[in-house]
Amino acid sequence: MLPHTRVRFRLSLALLLIGLMTLGSLPSRPATAQEVGEIQYIDNSQNEFANGVFERTAVGPFVNSAIDLEEEGAVQLAPAGILTRWDTGINTPPDEYAISNGGLVALDRFLYLIAGELNTGKNDQVLRAIVNTTTGRPVPYDTQSGLVWKNYTIPATRGIGTGFTSCFDDVAARSRLGTAALEATGGANLGYIYLVGGVVDLDCVTDQTTPIVQIATVDANGEISAWRSAPFLPTVYTSGELNTEFAEGLADPMVTIVRTSTNRYFLYVIGGFRISPGINRTERIVSTVLYTRLNSETGALQHPTTSSTTEPWARAADIEFFDQNKTGLRDGSAMAAQASKLDNTSNPPIVVSNDAIFVAGGCYTIQGCSDNNGSLLRADITNPDTGELTWDTTPSVNGSSEVGFEGRGGMGGLTYNNKLYLIGGSTDGAPENAKDSVPTAFYDADLNVLRLGDGDTFFIGPDETVLPTGGRSDAAVAMVQATPPEDDPTAANAAWVYVLGGRDASGDNTNSLTIGRIGGEDEASDTRRTRDGWYYSSVESIDRRQNRARLDASLDR
Repeated sequence: MLPHTRVRFRLSLALLLIGLMTLGSLPSRPATAQEVGEIQYIDNSQNEFANGVFERTAVGPFVNSAIDLEEEGAVQLAPAGILTRWDTGINTPPDEYAISNGGLVALDRFLYLIAGELNTGKNDQVLRAIVNTTTGRPVPYDTQSGLVWKNYTIPATRGIGTGFTSCFDDVAARSRLGTAALEATGGANLGYIYLVGGVVDLDCVTDQTTPIVQIATVDANGEISAWRSAPFLPTVYTSGELNTEFAEGLADPMVTIVRTSTNRYFLYVIGGFRISPGINRTERIVSTVLYTRLNSETGALQHPTTSSTTEPWARAADIEFFDQNKTGLRDGSAMAAQASKLDNTSNPPIVVSNDAIFVAGGCYTIQGCSDNNGSLLRADITNPDTGELTWDTTPSVNGSSEVGFEGRGGMGGLTYNNKLYLIGGSTDGAPENAKDSVPTAFYDADLNVLRLGDGDTFFIGPDETVLPTGGRSDAAVAMVQATPPEDDPTAANAAWVYVLGGRDASGDNTNSLTIGRIGGEDEASDTRRTRDGWYYSSVESIDRRQNRARLDASLDR
């Protein structure tokens, strides 16, 4: 194993993440004065490549003599141990916004807490906070008043399909909805926030699932400047028909946005449950997957193949379960992931990109969650232009066995730098059984999860305390990219994770805000190291010819 230290080049410093598999030719002897140029093919197709999160280059022989521990050719490996405990209690929302079953999304340096269940009922507000991306803390938007969280009201809109002749009043407040955010790729706006489904209270019935889809426009200053309603989320009937006229709605869906390798954006709505309104209120848990393509400039929904904006929804392949007897899933976490690698069998090598969605946790039943999902699933995007997908129920290297963990409902999740984070949740739906751990797992360039050791263990830290003592379930989770501090511009690239609200062990809604740093050297204890690591390099010029990149690397021959 290479020494745990840092290497600095003599020019301007940039922190780069590399695959150590490319470093097999590094010399064990000191570098000589002789240096040669060599063709190196670089995979720069990662979405994170442009913003400095995930980059590759070559290690040179220079050391910084002022740092005693540095050695030639050394790389600081990323920690893969138990996560360090995250901080809690920093600039939380007001007490009246103790909340569960809401949504939390991030656009640039802005956090948006959306709808949810308050102690007084369902919430019709969006709360926004501005994040200091160096410290991770929300900061006042008004320095005179010191106010941190700014309110925006969700507009009311019809809460159920137009074919129903009763209970058709307009509503705004809801909980148990799906949320997602998209950064705009053109125009003057920062991006768009999507509110999908949920549970609403109508005049004639409470806790009715709703097909509402709303889009909030966020301007360049992070302000919500406009709202619009999108076509209802359709109900999939037994015939396979997508029906919006008699749309029953959907609650507890798992929602995520995937940017594919062809730079198309798709919004996926996975699983959930629905309730038929009327005298015979029939509840159904579903395994259906609905999706739509997003216009990344305007935020509009459009059909993945026809481009229709009036009928923008399509049906993808239903969830496939490791336990084939299961019929539906709700209240888990859907996490978009992308990785790419060079196919060296081609000359010149070509980039092969993989786009997918990991689905973890969730409940197989509508009432309670004692029957929960403890199998990691993966939906592979098989056509990056149309967003079609297929399911893999054993998404590991040599995938022949379940990628298992202790199942949880009301769990958050995210991916970052080829790593999965499963956040909180309850093992049976009861608040006293909420978890305070954040199990993590690693996946490779084929999006296959890596085993830990020789057995079928995939997750690190399933029982280690990371969240507030007593755990959290039904909390909202989001991530913001971190900025290195000015006095240490070479600090490890990382991101801030936010866990907001949720229910504590007593079953009470909370307004707690937990902040964790991931992706950096301080993320985890020093018990294990990954195959990836950081080192410091000057920026090298590259010459692009015939879809290749030529890098003059300093190599000892």
